[in-house]
Amino acid sequence: MQDNYVKIFKEMQRHVYVLGVLDQKAIELTVLRDVARGTAFAVSKEGHFLTAFHLIEDDYDDIKKNKKVVGLMGMHGHGVNDEPAFRVDVIEVYPKYDMALLKGKSERDGFIPTSATMSLPGAWIATIGYPLSYYEPSINQVIVGKRFVSAMISRGILKNGVRMVELDKHLSHGHSGGPIMGLSGAAFGLATAYDIGWTKVKESINEGGEIKEVNRFFQLPVQFSKGALIYNIATELRKQGVPVITN
Repeated sequence: MQDNYVKIFKEMQRHVYVLGVLDQKAIELTVLRDVARGTAFAVSKEGHFLTAFHLIEDDYDDIKKNKKVVGLMGMHGHGVNDEPAFRVDVIEVYPKYDMALLKGKSERDGFIPTSATMSLPGAWIATIGYPLSYYEPSINQVIVGKRFVSAMISRGILKNGVRMVELDKHLSHGHSGGPIMGLSGAAFGLATAYDIGWTKVKESINEGGEIKEVNRFFQLPVQFSKGALIYNIATELRKQGVPVITN
């Protein structure tokens, strides 16, 4: 299984980008590293990308009015040359599913295939994403690093008509929009949120001389992550020219 993960990372990480939103007047996107919000990944040779809608939601009105632009940057490493930042257009948004479809100006020589299939609980998956940047005082630089996380699908969720999966690992802020892939290398979802855990503790209390046992619920640190399934928008993606497979 470890070999499978190594192969996925080597083949797919070049198609994963850090995403930022900049003022339309920005002449160059060199500051994208400092305004990184999350992750996007290529899904067609025509230059389509998928990301999480919440990454651009606050600025979406300004984006539609051409006051702000969305940019992607390929800080790849691991033997793959970095790519200068470039602008992408917002083609469609799917707020209900927390997804957005972007498109660049150039064709690509590769992409991460997408799948409308479901993964069964217990299946091992892999994600690639960019945790939010942090300042490293020892070198006086802002650092953005790509991370690869393996996890297990815990369960499927159907909430308000949205099909999602829950992962048994926490993904850092900035991983949102990153692909959730099976060991075949096809993305069947993208990371969108995290979830907290709860624990129940019994406590004895004295009420008027009578001892009663009550339950208290305590919030635990973040334990799980959630991802929206590409199944939710497969038909819309195909209409836009994104090749979504079904098996």
